[in-house]
Amino acid sequence: MGLPTLSFSAFADTSSGGQEFLSLMSKHSFVVLTDYFDGIKAYDEFMLEFRQFLLSNSFEVKKHLTGPVYTNERGMPMWNVGYEKAQVRESWRFPTACLSQAGYEFVDSTSWPDASFKEKNLRLINLLKGVCDRALELAVGLIPERKSFSCPSHDKEDMCTTHAFQYPNGKENGFSPQLPGILVKEHTDKSMFVAEFCPLVRGLEIYDTDSRQWYMAEDYLSPEKDLILFAGEALANLKHLLILPIEPCLHRVVESPGLVRECFIFEQKYVDYINAAKEKKFTKKDVKIWNEQVLKMSQHSEIEDDVRIGLYLSNCSGT
Repeated sequence: MGLPTLSFSAFADTSSGGQEFLSLMSKHSFVVLTDYFDGIKAYDEFMLEFRQFLLSNSFEVKKHLTGPVYTNERGMPMWNVGYEKAQVRESWRFPTACLSQAGYEFVDSTSWPDASFKEKNLRLINLLKGVCDRALELAVGLIPERKSFSCPSHDKEDMCTTHAFQYPNGKENGFSPQLPGILVKEHTDKSMFVAEFCPLVRGLEIYDTDSRQWYMAEDYLSPEKDLILFAGEALANLKHLLILPIEPCLHRVVESPGLVRECFIFEQKYVDYINAAKEKKFTKKDVKIWNEQVLKMSQHSEIEDDVRIGLYLSNCSGT
């Protein structure tokens, strides 16, 4: 069985209305876009920069490009902007916009490895942002009789994030999997849509809601050419707007021992469409305390979210 695929030209064709994309997404909870040539070129160029940055610099050099702690739409501390070394991987993370009320400010230009790295990173981000915005427009039905939807135009509404990851797939240098054989446990993303080019090295397993089976993406797709669009949990908040129901896509990352695995992920998150009303809200004071605490924590290990937030709450007033 093949995975659900659609040519990028068909996906981008505004005259078609995206019926095939919606049908596939509703049926499988993910869709693979082929022949996105601009995206492929941007992906290749940035991942080369990312790879050279990791290989050409010592940890002492790289850690100086570790930025402030990013806080999500609820103000919850999540990870470091810029460079971060964690339990299972090294990463470069960058949000597409700032959210001043969460205490976050853009990384200054001097915090990038160099101008070429920054240029290629931002180009890839902008292209994948456009893909996810197109998917969201199709999902909520941007047609003449339903003009209410528009993508956010103000920075404060934009919580989209990007992540470049390198998994060493080995226990050397302090890296280890979350579970035996599992680098990242099965999960669904909090976002609306997530875009990821199929990695070169096997590891990404996707659950198909139609066949109810797990598939190793790299066994079925063209590595570093096919673009995977996942549905996220936040689409549930758009049920009253969705043309067809879409379930979040369950996926995980398994080990490929001895092989270095790299990937780049774009997460689409717009505050207006994410319901955080029932979640704990964190204040600027909380975030400041967390920033102070995180400086004391080892950058050689990644803390699970539940442990992270537990430690965080024990060190802040929560007021």
